[in-house]
Amino acid sequence: MRSWFFIVAMLVVSSALADVVHLQDGTKIEGTIQREPGGWALTDKAGKLTHVSDDRVQSIEKIGNANPAADAEAKLNVLRRSVESLTDIGQIVDRYSKFIDQNKNSPAATTAGKELEVWKDRQAKGLVKMGGAWVTAAEQAEVLGKTAAVFEEARALIKDGRYKDADVVLSKLLATDPNAAPGVYLKGVVQFKLDQLGQAKKTFERVKELAADHGPTLNNLAVIAWQQNQVPHALSLYDQAMLASPRNRRILDNVVEALGALDNSQRQSVVGKRVLKRFQDQDVELGKQLEQEGLKRWFGQYLNKEQQAEVKKVQAKVDLLAEDYQKTKTRVMEIEQQIDANERAMRQMQSDSMIVDSNTGQIVRTRLPRLYYELERQNEGLKIERLRTIDTLDTFKEREAAIYRESPIKPFTGVHRIMEAEGTPLMPAKVGGGPATQPSTRPARN
Repeated sequence: MRSWFFIVAMLVVSSALADVVHLQDGTKIEGTIQREPGGWALTDKAGKLTHVSDDRVQSIEKIGNANPAADAEAKLNVLRRSVESLTDIGQIVDRYSKFIDQNKNSPAATTAGKELEVWKDRQAKGLVKMGGAWVTAAEQAEVLGKTAAVFEEARALIKDGRYKDADVVLSKLLATDPNAAPGVYLKGVVQFKLDQLGQAKKTFERVKELAADHGPTLNNLAVIAWQQNQVPHALSLYDQAMLASPRNRRILDNVVEALGALDNSQRQSVVGKRVLKRFQDQDVELGKQLEQEGLKRWFGQYLNKEQQAEVKKVQAKVDLLAEDYQKTKTRVMEIEQQIDANERAMRQMQSDSMIVDSNTGQIVRTRLPRLYYELERQNEGLKIERLRTIDTLDTFKEREAAIYRESPIKPFTGVHRIMEAEGTPLMPAKVGGGPATQPSTRPARN
């Protein structure tokens, strides 16, 4: 095998050589190569760029000196591929201009010059990228107008629970513009409702790229993470969602469901404490707003006046149980105090029973008083009572849970809900006038 030093030295002299890279798995890749941090960049004849890390390379075989014309042609292919994802014609024109300056007098530069004129013509006409095509502002406005109608149709289908029909409509919408954040978001909603959890996660992550700091998207990703038992990640996403959309009822309802299900170690974690603090701050403010509408939080949900009347009966039972619990706990403390007092008295009696014999000068024990044995028997009974009372204390948690199970309104639903059509991000503004429109992000009443 050739030494890496020799290979690198050759590449310093000529930055692009027609070589064959032999990989550890026995395969090989042919093309022009360039050294990059931690590996190699290979460009084949079609202009396809492949990155190979050092740990995958077995050896590099030099075939011959680079052909400047072929090298420039390969670079032109790379350039064409690199501008496919750009939406700014100005950047594309700059890249072509630099390429021509760096590859003067080559056939590739001549070809690039012709392509550059096409881009400049598009720039002069004010074309914009929509989906994979470059269109005029008028054409974009027309497409957006049609898209808005399709978008509203998809939202209506989702609200009616016709998710498969909505999926068909959204597929048409995204074929026109795959980067339309509203359409991508609704696609994620449909996938979630059709139990395509993995796909929905990827789709909402794409929305996150298109619409940064979008609370409903972060909430939906948190719901998915929770369902996948990724508790710390779900909490972190809920924290971000509360920051992006403060005092949003749907988000806060999900957060309190999560907090109610945490074990002590999770609740005491850094992210657990942070989420609890942010929830408490925001829910106080939300509570003030909803109180004006007659709503009041009860554990994981806000209740109207009729529901509050129902849970008052439940709460009354819980309160009585709490009083009984406190009395039982107090009795345990009284028993322990009595046992302690008896033991102190008994130790004193033992001490008092020890006297010095006047004849021998030795310490001898006299007979203990009858009270000592009465206290001893009393403590035996108290200890039995203490154990029984402690056993009673252990039943209160289950008794409280039984009361809540019998309640017509459950404290926690155990369900984390995504935000559906109401959480859709901003629709794109129409070219030539009119602000961007945003459907309401306020979740429907429970």
